[in-house]
Amino acid sequence: MKLNPPLLIFALVQTVLAQKCYFPNGKQAPAKYKPCSSRNTTYSICCSTSQDDQCLKNGLCSWSGHYDYRAACTSDDWSDCQEICPKQKNNTWVQVKECASNEYCCNLDQNKDCCKNGAERFSLKAPQVRSSSSPSTGSSPSSTPVGAIAGGVVGGIAAGVILLGMGWWFLRRKRRAGRDMGLHAKGEGTGSLVKASPGIESSIVEADAGPASVLVESDARPIQPRVLHELPA
Repeated sequence: MKLNPPLLIFALVQTVLAQKCYFPNGKQAPAKYKPCSSRNTTYSICCSTSQDDQCLKNGLCSWSGHYDYRAACTSDDWSDCQEICPKQKNNTWVQVKECASNEYCCNLDQNKDCCKNGAERFSLKAPQVRSSSSPSTGSSPSSTPVGAIAGGVVGGIAAGVILLGMGWWFLRRKRRAGRDMGLHAKGEGTGSLVKASPGIESSIVEADAGPASVLVESDARPIQPRVLHELPA
């Protein structure tokens, strides 16, 4: 069975675009949540695209200038993501505040500050060095817009499709050229050879009448002379 590159490309694009995100309870997140690239985070987290949010390396998402939050994960059992506030609002996103260096808490009530009301604190791997109390005005070096990631993924797929398509076209062209050359060589190699048929023996004629006539072949090549004797009258 021959592989069909266009169909493989189409299937790959559909697989990437159809990747879903889930909240901690296994509920599928809305379509606005898109996976973050593995180049930007060590976890397969999903962040919202509605407010130009950022993917952080520590597994959180950031609504720039407002707050960080735990969103969704590409695995429905969250095996590929850190367990951040797994028991609080596990069917939606939840705001997360950084109280001190690598000390976070789940801020369930946005009108209050979990860092000041004795809420449980926890640490995260690969922490983002920033304070959530002071709003950020732009993307930090360790954060990347979700929209840019989604655009980069689609752009990368498009570039890959173009390169693969060109490679496939050149390969087909090369194979076709090789096949045509093979057929041409085969035609020359099996062509019928015309053999010269053996010629009929040259007739022998007398060069001159007489008792000692020298006989030559019709092609003028001399042969052994012989003497002819006339019969008595």
